[in-house]
Amino acid sequence: MIFNEIESFLEHHIGLSINAMGTRFIRKHVQRRMEICGLSTPEQYLTHLRIDKSESNALVEAVVIPESWFFRLHKSFLYLARHVREKGLSTGLEKGLRVLSLPCSTGEEPYSIAITLLEAGLPAQTFHVDALDISHKALKKAQEGIYGCEAFREKAMQSLQERYFDATEHGFAVPFHIKSHIRFCRHNLFDPQWPMDENRYQIIFCRNLMIYLTPDSQAKAINTLHHMLTPDGILFTGHAERSIFKKNGFEFINEPGIFACRKTHRPIVKEKPYPTVHRHKIILRGIATYRKTDRKPPVKQTHKIKPAGDTYKTFVQLADQGCFLEAQRHGETFLEDNPAHVHAHFLMGVVCQALGDESEAEKYFNKALYLEPHHEETLTYLILMAEKRNDTRKACVLRQRMQRIKT
Repeated sequence: MIFNEIESFLEHHIGLSINAMGTRFIRKHVQRRMEICGLSTPEQYLTHLRIDKSESNALVEAVVIPESWFFRLHKSFLYLARHVREKGLSTGLEKGLRVLSLPCSTGEEPYSIAITLLEAGLPAQTFHVDALDISHKALKKAQEGIYGCEAFREKAMQSLQERYFDATEHGFAVPFHIKSHIRFCRHNLFDPQWPMDENRYQIIFCRNLMIYLTPDSQAKAINTLHHMLTPDGILFTGHAERSIFKKNGFEFINEPGIFACRKTHRPIVKEKPYPTVHRHKIILRGIATYRKTDRKPPVKQTHKIKPAGDTYKTFVQLADQGCFLEAQRHGETFLEDNPAHVHAHFLMGVVCQALGDESEAEKYFNKALYLEPHHEETLTYLILMAEKRNDTRKACVLRQRMQRIKT
């Protein structure tokens, strides 16, 4: 009962959907915060949470999932460059081009926006990016502007990495002339005093936020975004959020791969709950036989290795050896703490399929595809599953998506 009140506190404070995040994930982090605070009961922690703002911030930091990389869904950035050139947005704007990145996470998105606008030919003094997030930790990394190789996953944009980043002993650093275009600021989208600045934005990036919010919070957030966007502005969303925005006063631009929309004149309505949904070289033994015969592969009840401290490594080793039940348990444990790990979701899909649970496998594959829309191996599995159940329409859609990725 007390845990429910703590979850309600998170829903009220940051609009977080417990259904989207998972109760086990939230409660594990609450238990860790209780240990850090030296509190023995959930009742004590709830009281502490209500009176200590620093603890509420710490809990938010624990449950927020930063998952970003440069030029994520790179077609969106190609469209952004084309849009500002065609509309002449570098000229004719009294206060210049204003762009909002929310949530900005660890900074990859706003820096990608600034680089894209410079590539589009906008003079340095003609645009500005406001980058907002609720996480102190994420903003600190964003302001430091130093990234490892994992932040550069879009091969199509590799030349921009070489031209716009300085290689240092600590990683790739964002130079000052890029940083100067961006104002990083901590902000809660549900703060009743926001937006304080009545100047609106011609471009807004708000991607992959709505899927983590409750229906009421989705409606509030979209109302705010609707207000902050100019009448002819463009809003970029996540690919899994199209239906939420379409039912809440936006219409999508009919161009594959960009996931951008404009405001309509329709009234915003309350949305119904929205369901939550490095490529791995391992292809589990026995899967090919399973597909051909429709029989479950044999499930080994014992494993050849002792579980190691590195849960993910153990998960991979168990799966590779065909110890599917043990692998499934380790995979579930790992994903409780790492719910945005693309490869773990993909491998869990393969493991569940090996165990004969097609429904659960598809859930994991869909989650992997949401986190990394260009994950070709996941698409391949989903195509095969659709064909197996004679869902030719879905298989065709997925094949077209695969073709767009390869072209």
